[in-house]
Amino acid sequence: MENKKPLAGNPIDQEKSKVQPQEKQKDKTGQTAKPKQKKTGMQKAFGNIGMLFLAFLFGALVVTLVLYLPAANDLRETQTELERLSQIESDFDELNQAYQATSAKAGLYEILNNTSLLQIALTNKQSDRINQYLQYLEEDIGSLELAAFPDIPENLSSQFQKINAIIKNKPQQAMDDLESFQKDILVLIDNLE
Repeated sequence: MENKKPLAGNPIDQEKSKVQPQEKQKDKTGQTAKPKQKKTGMQKAFGNIGMLFLAFLFGALVVTLVLYLPAANDLRETQTELERLSQIESDFDELNQAYQATSAKAGLYEILNNTSLLQIALTNKQSDRINQYLQYLEEDIGSLELAAFPDIPENLSSQFQKINAIIKNKPQQAMDDLESFQKDILVLIDNLE
């Protein structure tokens, strides 16, 4: 066989005849790049752990945005409403105390009025009216409630029972006791203010 030599002037033929070693690829800085190494099992595990950690952070963010923020807003609204209601409750307590004091004063004025009418009936010796006003006084004293002075209604009741026992036999002493009874009620009314 004939051994043909490539023509000296044909560059394509010259390239084919030469066995050229592969050049190493260069990176942007002009240095020869190292071939990529395969990841080891440990590197893969760290990569997976990193991805799991990122997924966990993303989940925590979603939970915070979806659950915590609305709940925190509801809590703030509830606390505001609670403060408003506590103010209303304190106002109610003050009004309730004022009502009880006014109600107690009204009851004492009713007792005072019936005591005065009893004195007039006693002075005029009207037995029907005396019995009527004694009954009214007994009912009024029985229904009297004084939160500030819980033992006073009992004391007034015993004082009234003493007057009731002597009113028919000793009318003058009953008149004196009724005056004392009235003074005690007036002092009590003053103390309630």
